[in-house]
Amino acid sequence: MGVEERGQVCVMIHSGSRGLGHQVATDALVAMEAAMARDQIKSNDRQLACARIDSPEGQDYLAAMAAAANYAWVNRSSLAFLAREAFAKVMKQTPEDLDMHMIYDVSHNIAKVENDVDVCIGDRKRNSMEGGKGAFCEWES
Repeated sequence: MGVEERGQVCVMIHSGSRGLGHQVATDALVAMEAAMARDQIKSNDRQLACARIDSPEGQDYLAAMAAAANYAWVNRSSLAFLAREAFAKVMKQTPEDLDMHMIYDVSHNIAKVENDVDVCIGDRKRNSMEGGKGAFCEWES
C-alpha cells in the first residue's frame, strides 16, 4: 500500500462533507417519505425511507449525494495539499523530494448505481445500488 519500511511517516486525513451530507439525508427523508406514500412502498423504520432510482426523488437524492461526495473529496484533497506543504516547509524539501503521495482515498455513507455487479440473484435484475452498508436491488416489475 505504499508504507514499506520502518521510519516512514503516514498521515491520515479523516474528513468528509460534514453538515452537507447530513442535510442531504435529512431533506431526502422528507421527499422519500412522500414518494413512498405515493408509490405505496412500506417500511418499518423511517431511517429506511426510499424512492425508486428512476423517480424524481431518487434522481434528486443521487445528485445531491454526488455533490456532497465531491465536496468531501475536495475537502480531503485540500487538507492533503496543506499537509504536504507543511511537511515541505519543515523539512525544507519539496513534497516530491519527500516522496509524499496519496496512498488511498475512500468515501463512506454513499450510494451509487452499479450496473455490472452480480449482487442480485435472478433474471429480472435491472440495477443494483451499492450503499455504505450493503447492496440493494431494484427489480423489474
